[in-house]
Formats: sequence, structure tokens, C-alpha cells
Amino acid sequence: MLCFASILHTGLPEIGEIIMALEPGNVVQLKSGGPLMTVVAVEKTEARCIWHSQSAEDIRSATIPLSALEHIDLADDEDDEEYEN
Repeated sequence: MLCFASILHTGLPEIGEIIMALEPGNVVQLKSGGPLMTVVAVEKTEARCIWHSQSAEDIRSATIPLSALEHIDLADDEDDEEYEN
């Protein structure tokens, strides 16, 4: 959360920093659901993502607003699987 004192000290952050910090290689998903996607590039307010399309059996890509994406932490899922075995 942004506090007034930090804004005065550091200035206003970029819009993308307020929404979320993503970098190439991160796994994301639309907030409304859908396939897991890999971020390949990030601009100020958008991320270029790729994903495997099972219906067309090829790789798809799109530029998506950061506000529509949710970061998926796969490390937590992998840790859970280790404890289940």
C-alpha cells in the first residue's frame, strides 16, 4: 500500500508498479480465469504473454493489460505436491 510519506520521498510510482511488478518468465492467468500464460515482455501497463493452446495445438500470444492479470506462484504448488507424496 502506498503511504503519503513514501510518495513525497520517492515520487509517484509508475502505473505498472502500482498494479503489479511482473517480469519475463513469470506465470500469470487472467483474473477471470483461463489458461496459465508465461510473460515474455513487460511494458508500462501491459504484458506480452504466450500460452499453449490445447484446442489448436499451437502457441498463442497476446498483449494484455496488467490490471487483467494475476501472478501465479507455481513454487507453492510444487511444495504442496512434495508433501502429498
